[in-house]
Formats: sequence, C-alpha cells, structure tokens
Amino acid sequence: MGIPASTVHRVLTRHGLNRLRWMDWPTGQVIHPYERFRTGELVHVDIKKPGNIPDGGGHRTMPRQQAMANRQATTDARKGGSPVIGYSFVHTVVDDHSRLAYARS
Repeated sequence: MGIPASTVHRVLTRHGLNRLRWMDWPTGQVIHPYERFRTGELVHVDIKKPGNIPDGGGHRTMPRQQAMANRQATTDARKGGSPVIGYSFVHTVVDDHSRLAYARS
C-alpha cells in the first residue's frame, strides 16, 4: 500500500483494532468470540488420559532397574508376568459464561 507500518498501527489503535489477530484478514471485520449470557448455556467437556507413575518414580527420573522395581512393587502382575501400570482418566468441564471449571479423575 505504500503506507508506513507505524501509521497503519496508529490508525488501527485509534479504532480499537491494534491486534491483527482480532480481525478477519479476507473481510477486514472484527472477530467477536462467542459468549453465552447464562451459566450452563455452553460447557466444554474434555477427557485426558495421563499414564500412571509408579510409587517411587518412573524410568525417566531414575535408573531403569530401580524404575522397574518400583513398577513391580506398585501394581499386580498380568497373566504374562508384566506389571500393569495403566492410565487414569481426568474428566474436565468448563462453563463458557462463568469460566467455572470442574475436574474429576
């Protein structure tokens, strides 16, 4: 366009659009994030599946032999003889209006 970047920034700031991520590039319109006006109108539900860490620590923090001993001491063995560490599930719910969060494992 041939206009200095500082001038463009000053004009955008004057109109409240100083952050380009607030604008839709193809249309030039301001992006308004969706907001709900009542609690419970929209909630975000998420489930995470982190791996369990054996009591005493895993193989990333200590020598592998000690980590395997911790693993076998923490859990019961399967039919094949290898211990079962497994996963946990963390369920998280966040309300869009109040930003109230609830998590349960």
